[in-house]
Amino acid sequence: MRPVLIAGIAGVILGFIAILDRGIAGMFDLGYLFVTFLGIIAGVIGVYHLNRRHETPRRLSEFDDPERRYQASTPGDDLDRRLETISIERRVRGPQQHIRDRIRNAAIRSLIIHAGYDPTTAERAVDDGTWTDDPVAASFLAKDQPYPPQLRVKAFFGRVDISAVGADRTIEAITAVIES
Repeated sequence: MRPVLIAGIAGVILGFIAILDRGIAGMFDLGYLFVTFLGIIAGVIGVYHLNRRHETPRRLSEFDDPERRYQASTPGDDLDRRLETISIERRVRGPQQHIRDRIRNAAIRSLIIHAGYDPTTAERAVDDGTWTDDPVAASFLAKDQPYPPQLRVKAFFGRVDISAVGADRTIEAITAVIES
């Protein structure tokens, strides 16, 4: 056994005996030197136990991995992905241009069906950008109409995706034509 542990056990046993038999307690001179000695022993034991506590490894709780949620595709996800890749600067034929053509055809059909335009006038209005009051929607489908300067500045600094904003605003403008 360790000497500190033996001294502690002996001290506790001696304390119990002193409580039971007062005569044994009278054998010790409780003078200044004895009380100081007991204080030093108590301090050493306290420091020993504090040090032992700091060396004890701490165990943290471990949690299992959280459940993974099943992600089902929602209608229109593929269209959203394609809208993100629309390039205004490069007018190449491909999935981006296909989406722009579909939105353009929807705008022309909505003008013919809901606004009373004939097909050639509706195409001309969409190409000129006169089919709506929204300049962003008009620029998205028009052949040579630039976007508003404020939107171009935001796109330049990377704050907005000009293609996505144009597509969203064009769809809103088509909805406004249908609802009118």
